[in-house]
Amino acid sequence: MKKNILVVEDNELNYRLAEYILTQNGYAVEWACNGKECLEKIKQTGYAGILMDVHMPELDGVAATKIIRQTYSKEVLPIIGVTADEEKTELDVLIQAGMNGHLSKPYHIETLLAKVQNLISKCESTQQIAMDENNPAPMEAETETEWLDFTKVLRQSQGDLSLLKKTGPLFSKTVRELLSQIDQSLFANDRSALLFHLHQLKGLIGAFTTEGPFQTVCYLEELVTKNDLTTVTTLLPALKKNITALSDLLIQNLR
Repeated sequence: MKKNILVVEDNELNYRLAEYILTQNGYAVEWACNGKECLEKIKQTGYAGILMDVHMPELDGVAATKIIRQTYSKEVLPIIGVTADEEKTELDVLIQAGMNGHLSKPYHIETLLAKVQNLISKCESTQQIAMDENNPAPMEAETETEWLDFTKVLRQSQGDLSLLKKTGPLFSKTVRELLSQIDQSLFANDRSALLFHLHQLKGLIGAFTTEGPFQTVCYLEELVTKNDLTTVTTLLPALKKNITALSDLLIQNLR
């Protein structure tokens, strides 16, 4: 699976150069033309890393990084500052803002690739170690097909298959909306709203299964109460994937 990199750059020529280098080496690349657009994009999409231009209009790279670090740690979302200024004072400012490192302009292919590859690899290793040692995942059913007891679901609906056929698409729609609200609450560091939306999601999933994604949501609620939002951010992509699988299982059984 390709690693998704967000390039935040107000100069399109510089972006196209970075895009060419990264895509030629197996990365997927998206563009944000300033810090404000960067903040909007990371609400919607998970990125393996960010190349952040330091000097931009509207919201510069330093200010954008400080906002991002209120929610995402260096290990969860690595940020590489890009600057033509090699003064030590400037570089110190980048690190203090929460950037993992820096690159100089203009881009050099070998340096860019080495920096991105090493940083992402290091952050992924740190995430995995932290999850394995401190946050063991909840037990789940062995396979996705075990998540849905359709006979039980049908019995709860008094055998009304037509009702369930209406429920399937509504389930998918409501889940998407809740996941979007969870992303927004997490980005805003709003624990109260995050717990509320996770509880809603748990209730929705619980109508169909108490396995797989249901157990993961229960685990996320526990993490939020402990104020461990970093691990919540790390686990969300897997939860979304599992919920999609559950939704697909439901639709398959309704055909």
